[in-house]
Amino acid sequence: MSGKGVTGISEREGYFIVREHLNLKWTEITARQAVGKNDSGTIFEQQVKLDSGICVRRITIQLEKQTRHGDWQVTVLTNLPEVSALVVSELYLQRWQIEKMFQVITDTFNCELKTLGYPKAALFVFCMALVAFNILSTVKSALKEVHGAEKIDAELSSYYVVEEVQSTFRGMEVAIESEAWTYFSEMTVTTFADILRTWATKVNLKRFLKSPRGVKKSQKKKTYDPKHPHLSTFRLLSAQ
Repeated sequence: MSGKGVTGISEREGYFIVREHLNLKWTEITARQAVGKNDSGTIFEQQVKLDSGICVRRITIQLEKQTRHGDWQVTVLTNLPEVSALVVSELYLQRWQIEKMFQVITDTFNCELKTLGYPKAALFVFCMALVAFNILSTVKSALKEVHGAEKIDAELSSYYVVEEVQSTFRGMEVAIESEAWTYFSEMTVTTFADILRTWATKVNLKRFLKSPRGVKKSQKKKTYDPKHPHLSTFRLLSAQ
């Protein structure tokens, strides 16, 4: 994110945690000092002032293991006022959960409909997809309480769960009167959580398991012939 981007968020009284980029210039206010360690590495923190004029916290995670890109440290900038550097670093390093959420709402909830040419309509559909994702997360949390978190994370298919709800919802609208749902709106959160756990014990997980991917077959590498650099699709098909 650019300096203008984080400045705009700050001017609107918003908060951010963003990765530091080389084009984001800053001036040191306080010296960098170690503030603790976590499972990822040693955490350092300092106060800096961006060229745009806002003051932020610069937090560096000196990693125990390098990333897949070969980096040994991750540096983020944040304007969160009362959150420790350890918590900020944990939040950023777990950002893959947010990326996974966007994948689910894109693939499962179809949050990006190409037919919606009006920005407000597209935004409404995206927000509804986020609400649906929260409901799905609640259902999965109840299943984790009963069947175990590792099993649900590894084997449960979000696609099959959503497909089940979509296929039965219209029938429920016809068969169940709207007044019947009042009971759930009046109960406490604790009571509702207990009901979800009870329902979770009756779920047949075999109906909602992910389809296991088969072993990927190794393909024979084609030899390059300088005299015939182009492979004709027609000739390849004819040779079959």
